[in-house]
Amino acid sequence: MKNIIIKVVAFMLVLATVLCCAACSPSGEKLAKKYEKYFQERAAIGKQRLVNDLVKHMSASDLRDVDPYGNCAVAMLYMDKTEASAKERKFANQVIQKCTNYISNPPSDRANLPRGEVDFAANRLVRALYAPSGRTYSETLDALKRFFLEDNFESIYFSENHMLMFRTARYLAACYYEGETFKQYNATAEEIRKIDHDYLVEFIQFRARQGWSEFDSMGYSIENFLSMINLYDCAPDEDLRELARMTLDTLLLTMICDSTENGLFGGAHSRSYDALTTDMHCRFFWIYELYFGADEWDEVPEKLLASNAPFAYFSEYRPDATIYEIVNAKRKGNVYPFSNYERTHNGVTKYEHEDVGYINKYTYNTSTYSIGCVNCQDSYPDGHRDKYMEDQQQMNFSMLFAANSKATLTLTHPGGTNSHNYWYGDSECNCNHFFGEENIVTGIFFNTTKNQKYNFIHAYVPKEEFDEVVEQKKNNQLFVRSGDAYAVLKFSSSYNWMGSSEIKIADPTGANDFRIGVVCEAGDKATYGSFEKFIAAVENKDLRFSPGNLILEYDDMTLELEYDGKHVTERNVLNGAEQSYPYANTYDSPFMFSEWDSGVITVTVGKTVRTMDFMNITDTKTKK
Repeated sequence: MKNIIIKVVAFMLVLATVLCCAACSPSGEKLAKKYEKYFQERAAIGKQRLVNDLVKHMSASDLRDVDPYGNCAVAMLYMDKTEASAKERKFANQVIQKCTNYISNPPSDRANLPRGEVDFAANRLVRALYAPSGRTYSETLDALKRFFLEDNFESIYFSENHMLMFRTARYLAACYYEGETFKQYNATAEEIRKIDHDYLVEFIQFRARQGWSEFDSMGYSIENFLSMINLYDCAPDEDLRELARMTLDTLLLTMICDSTENGLFGGAHSRSYDALTTDMHCRFFWIYELYFGADEWDEVPEKLLASNAPFAYFSEYRPDATIYEIVNAKRKGNVYPFSNYERTHNGVTKYEHEDVGYINKYTYNTSTYSIGCVNCQDSYPDGHRDKYMEDQQQMNFSMLFAANSKATLTLTHPGGTNSHNYWYGDSECNCNHFFGEENIVTGIFFNTTKNQKYNFIHAYVPKEEFDEVVEQKKNNQLFVRSGDAYAVLKFSSSYNWMGSSEIKIADPTGANDFRIGVVCEAGDKATYGSFEKFIAAVENKDLRFSPGNLILEYDDMTLELEYDGKHVTERNVLNGAEQSYPYANTYDSPFMFSEWDSGVITVTVGKTVRTMDFMNITDTKTKK
């Protein structure tokens, strides 16, 4: 009888395995093994870079500004003796001890605002608690205990990344310090674990339902990725681990669905900074490079992910096989061109459940270029308490070229306040509005503040990075080529160069409330043949702009703005048909789809349909 039971159980296990594999893609599993080899090679380079970045400071007398968040030092605790020596690990412990004094002795560039970014440190330091046994010295553990149980490591900011980092770090600390009391929060570890567990579950599920307000941010997506890595590796609660795994896949998918075949992340981006203008090989791109790069299209970059999400090197997380299949399909070039539509809520985390409107992002991807914009963004309600999205701390339009990561085009109004920067600010005028469809993006810049100092808009056009630049200044337009991809920028006013990478466009009347129309049209060799034929085909197409009525017409597209003295309302028309906003879906591309507010994300590749249900926390695969 016992043998019969054993045979039945064995048969059932085999049957379950067969049925499970029937829904999986053999090609995806094969690709996963292939990319694992590449991952290990890139991780080894990244680990060495982390060690090098830290040990060069070993003679420093003041460790305050050495690895202020513990990025490198904590990661070194996870390295074996062949990757980091005992001497180097000892120094790493000293740096970590210094990092635990972030509040009382912050880095010099944060001395006036220590609680502004202390959560960045907390989200790294918490991993020292979960390092392999014996790697974290007793003195370090004592310093960490004081930091986590006494210091208030909640940031004063309420944007997504800050709230997620704080809750992740505090939850994992509470799981580690069972039976202790967090004095600064007047709560036990058990109480905090329950509070933060529930918060994180709701936080993740809300973003599956309504997207990330820091949508596709190349700067802060990396921090969100790090938080999910920490939860996936360390959370003792299985529901959080599974939600973190699906979120990691979702973050990668949002990049893949908005990128050229070599992973350059295109379209509009929230929470951007000047450094992200000049090179698309930046921050979140290196996560793509870590998991999918160094294939036939590129070599391993030397600057691979020195300081962002270093724990990915040591994590057990790997993308699902379906994601490898999508990357492979894109590299074969048989999926282009395709459009991607995304809708996201407009709220800062603290106010996200209020009715604050939406952002509608559109991206058109080909194998040689990516072009896209925010097609419609709602104005915030009057008196809303945090308007960083309306303040344009984001890239509302961009075009990038697969042949050169530094060949990019973007159009913005310069920032003029402390919270913004020159390329991704707007001096609080909410003045750029775009409408994109396939290879064309139209735009109107409309200043509502009459700020004389920033009474112009500018385009980023790095001459030296393009293979060809052809100007037709008398027609207010210029053409660029990078590899096999082409583009034209057309302006309603004359332009002038400010250096070799910046074009300034001003209202011809000199008015403070400038009104300027712009167009970017893209093409490539496959569509037009030569660059010269592209120029001939589009140079005489008219940009028709009525500044008084705020109406721009180009090709079969019309962008119209209405301003009531407080709010700007957009109306987009294509082929005579008014476009409807907000979009009906959170994600809508050939690979990734989700109905708005459903929390269910469907991934389709080949004959495999994968369904990630964030509300029921299930992840299943079926055949078409």
